[in-house]
Amino acid sequence: MKVLYAIQGTGNGHFSRAQAIIPELQKLVDLDIAVSGAKKSKIPLNYPIKYKMKGISYTFGSKGGFDFWQTFKNLNVPLAFRDADMLPVNDYDLVISDFEPVSAWSAQMKHTKCVHLSHQASLLKWKTPRPYPDLLALWFINWFIPCTSRFGFHYKNYDEQIYTPIIRPEVRALNPVVKDHYAVYLPFYSVEKLKEFLSQFNVKFHIFSKKVKTKEWHKNILLHPFDNKAFLESIETCKGAISGAGFMATSEFLFLGKKMLVIPMKKQFEQKCNAEALKEFGVPSVHSLSIKAKEVIINWLQNGKAERIVFPKIAPNVVKDIIERYA
Repeated sequence: MKVLYAIQGTGNGHFSRAQAIIPELQKLVDLDIAVSGAKKSKIPLNYPIKYKMKGISYTFGSKGGFDFWQTFKNLNVPLAFRDADMLPVNDYDLVISDFEPVSAWSAQMKHTKCVHLSHQASLLKWKTPRPYPDLLALWFINWFIPCTSRFGFHYKNYDEQIYTPIIRPEVRALNPVVKDHYAVYLPFYSVEKLKEFLSQFNVKFHIFSKKVKTKEWHKNILLHPFDNKAFLESIETCKGAISGAGFMATSEFLFLGKKMLVIPMKKQFEQKCNAEALKEFGVPSVHSLSIKAKEVIINWLQNGKAERIVFPKIAPNVVKDIIERYA
């Protein structure tokens, strides 16, 4: 059986999941890999990529949300559909799309079987937690990845064909301990905003950002370029974490038993859904870096607790379920 596994290149979560999915697929099928989008992931893939496509990417702003204008300027729908037309999905028995639109649309155009395998796919199941029913956001996910069937990931098995998170091997190998710093990953805020806000607290923070060029201390804050090895070392030993409500990062913090506080990206329905689900695990959230948020963070620093969730190794079962269905 010949399979094309296509990965969204924007962000870290898709590549993190791919690290566990790819070797399981290679055991069962003849596999090729495609990546689209402006590859912003700092997580290494470590597997050869056969097809690289521009795709449709989004751009972060500096105040807690998307930069819609920059995203619009970078949008090239005609090129995405040209890539979809040129991608030889007819050479494959199955396309597996991790929120990657070019391969999914190519499969739709050429009547090739396509499976949507991602966290976003789980949001289309009505039993998953959400703060409100955003029909436009759900329509967009459904339109963005046209497919034959969907398999999703979430913090719990909320419904059929929803699996618990895949934790990448590097994180499973960590031995978490508690030291005196807090890890911070908020890529949609400027470094200056983070420095200004977090310098108010009498604790140590490690801020990881792609916008930081050299490692340096600023008062109680260690600014660090985003480096996968250094980030893993920091979350292995941190007292807690402040991050966006992205699925893979928050899943890893739960797995490591780190207390966390999340700030969902503005105008991002997926992250709002994740923050709603994380309430079940006692994880607080704030809307922005504000005076009200300061009060919540002080309480969290003093009283926040964590429970370690040992998510099982489910990548072999996920791959087996999909391949058996379409073999």
